[in-house]
Amino acid sequence: VGGELFTVSGITANQVFGLYRRHKADLSQLFDNLAGRGDAEPGDMLNSIEGVVAQFPELVAEVLAMAAGDKPDSDDWDEAVTVAGSLPFPVQTDALLKIGELTFSPEMPAKKFFALLVGMIQQLNGSTKTLEVGSDN
Repeated sequence: VGGELFTVSGITANQVFGLYRRHKADLSQLFDNLAGRGDAEPGDMLNSIEGVVAQFPELVAEVLAMAAGDKPDSDDWDEAVTVAGSLPFPVQTDALLKIGELTFSPEMPAKKFFALLVGMIQQLNGSTKTLEVGSDN
């Protein structure tokens, strides 16, 4: 898209957990909206890839940098995030779709992935409360 070419891979639950620790409020809002428990109505921009890119630019830049192989504890992390965040909007949305395709698989469908992530978050928060996780995907 737009002449931009870079390689991405799927991301792991541990990587998303790291994102959660750095962007707890944003990810909590995003998860709630995706699960239908947030402020966004079905069909709102926030429930689309484009909406996520527009609403959470720093989070998206970190996901892109991570999926491109950069690590948050590396010396060039800030630069990688800046470069990822400066990619054209259509490139970012296309990359997020590809990352999603690479992250979720028949062995690790979205529901199982997010159940694992919720368990990790509950351990971090010391919670024993059970959270309901998304739908079939």
